[in-house]
Amino acid sequence: MEFNTFSLLTAYNPASQLLSSEDNEKRQSALRSELEEGGVIFLAGDNCPDADNWPVEPALCIFALSLQDACQLGLKYGQNALVFGESDGMPHLLWISDKEE
Repeated sequence: MEFNTFSLLTAYNPASQLLSSEDNEKRQSALRSELEEGGVIFLAGDNCPDADNWPVEPALCIFALSLQDACQLGLKYGQNALVFGESDGMPHLLWISDKEE
């Protein structure tokens, strides 16, 4: 299998709303299970914030998803953004929230 794309995604704290550790762990477990059931390859990691006012969030580096599939997965788990990259280019932070501003 060729890994020509990657996405960095978490299920923690949807829409930038802090949830309990228990709720976040259930959400992350559901994301992991969905990927495992679909045979998607991923590695575990952490999203580390630039500022001290937000917690470190467990994240997944997911390989070989299309941009559309990555965005749909991010929206499903309530995320505002994700990082997407291709093997021949720079990764990009993409805002994917479907809430109206």
